[in-house]
Amino acid sequence: MRLSLQSLQQQTAQGFEVVFVDYGSDNEYAAQVKEVVESFDFATYHYIAHPGLLWNKSKALNYGIRQAKYDYILINDADVILHPMAMEKFQYPCTPETFNLFKIGYLPESTSLEQVAATPFENLKPGHTGDTFGIGLFSKAGLETVHGLDEFFHFYGSEDEDLNARLQQAGYALQREKELLFLHLWHPRYPKKKRRPPHHTTPPLERTAHQSGALFKTKNIAKNNSRATGRLGKMLGSQ
Repeated sequence: MRLSLQSLQQQTAQGFEVVFVDYGSDNEYAAQVKEVVESFDFATYHYIAHPGLLWNKSKALNYGIRQAKYDYILINDADVILHPMAMEKFQYPCTPETFNLFKIGYLPESTSLEQVAATPFENLKPGHTGDTFGIGLFSKAGLETVHGLDEFFHFYGSEDEDLNARLQQAGYALQREKELLFLHLWHPRYPKKKRRPPHHTTPPLERTAHQSGALFKTKNIAKNNSRATGRLGKMLGSQ
């Protein structure tokens, strides 16, 4: 998290804000996170835990979208660092009619956080690279048009593909950037993968979420998203 914020502090182009949303850290850890985030003058810390409910990335991001003051929003994770010229480069592909997704490099376990802090971005060597579905640059107007992320999706893994599909159905063109501007810091997987019994089936909620996303993409169905995220559109419109 600190390294991610430091990579933003080192950007060649400034004039941005960071809305940092903490969705459920325990009190002791949340206090530590808040202290780190607020040590950066461009960042604000927001704690919106819902004890007893399943973790919901979509709710966290929708909250952040509501707080954002600028016309364009970069959705990013706290375990990702940016190329020092990333913000400068983002200014060129920004248009109201498009949204941008990026390539990301995954640093290996052998690259320690100390090495990351001491090494220029260009000299860090990812173990592999891939395309992102959730780390993207969006117009706030576009996110308002589709009412943000669908809060039906819990945990993570389908909500971003659903958002991208609904944006395209609404007429926004997807642009994929080829330059490597993001690096993911290695950390143990959470939640950890467990060896499943031979006849294990996917948990019902997870299975339903993936089936919903697959149906939406293959059948080209305009998802009725009003219950979960219509609230987002209403709140955004009232600001």
